[in-house]
Amino acid sequence: MCSTKKVSIFLSYNRFDEKTADRIDKHFKNSNIAITRDIRDIEAWGSIRRFMESIRTQDFAILIISGKYLKSINCMYEVLEIMKEQKYTNKIFPLVVEKRIYDPLGRSDYIKYWQTKYSKFEESISDVDKVNAIELIEDLKKYRRISENIGEFMTTISDMNNPNESDIIKAIINNLTSRGITVVIDGTEVPNKSKLSSDEKAQYLKMIESLQNQLNLEKMDKQLLTKKLSIERKNIPPKLKQAIESEKNIFPEFHEINMHFAFVCDGMNITAGYLLHSLHKEAIKGSSPLALLCIINDSEKELGLLVAAVSIKLNQNNNIHSEEK
Repeated sequence: MCSTKKVSIFLSYNRFDEKTADRIDKHFKNSNIAITRDIRDIEAWGSIRRFMESIRTQDFAILIISGKYLKSINCMYEVLEIMKEQKYTNKIFPLVVEKRIYDPLGRSDYIKYWQTKYSKFEESISDVDKVNAIELIEDLKKYRRISENIGEFMTTISDMNNPNESDIIKAIINNLTSRGITVVIDGTEVPNKSKLSSDEKAQYLKMIESLQNQLNLEKMDKQLLTKKLSIERKNIPPKLKQAIESEKNIFPEFHEINMHFAFVCDGMNITAGYLLHSLHKEAIKGSSPLALLCIINDSEKELGLLVAAVSIKLNQNNNIHSEEK
């Protein structure tokens, strides 16, 4: 099996938003997405500053932007570092918790906050001997840079179409796959699109029809197998369950189908998304190795049921689309 390239993503957040960070971190645990995070990647007595500066060396960065984040000198230092990149907006995935940044008045409060912090700090070190104030002056420069750049940063973020927390994982995966980056979660490669166009649905339906002819699943087989699967659903294998939950973020419209008809064949999790991905990759070749794999492993009927369910769902979506026209 060929190796899949690791993608590094820096997770920038305030400790008060740790639960949100935990959820994101957990989702990518069994994937080729390497999450760089302070609680794991700063060694004992290691340099916090060097860790924060490493945000620029990562492929991407997730920014959990809350009120605490915007008032944290460490979080804002990470922001300043990523802003050094010429096209930094192409590298960041903002999760906006503090909705006030969409309001100019809200943004002005944070600008004034840092201007005040800078002025107070400047005043507090004014009486310190210059020799002893060298390091403090470096900190003062940091405060000044934050006060000068936070407005631009918030305005830039507020102009982006930022997904909600419930959609952030799906949005990140879609963004990566749309760039041609392979994403593998729980051993399953994520298809490169989550929303199928009408033309794509029509193409998949043609391929599914051909696949159904290969499988030749009779009505009686469907009834018996459906009953068998309904019993097995009470004890879904853990890895299959993980694959189903992971795919829920990519293809929510197929989640119920996966809950009823996804199965394991030769150690592989065969889900609705995996089926479509397999058909897409093999469209040019005119045959389905997935069907052959299932036939060899005596799982062709399970595949037939999954194919039938996906076909019905795609047809339903096509009918809804036609009515809307």
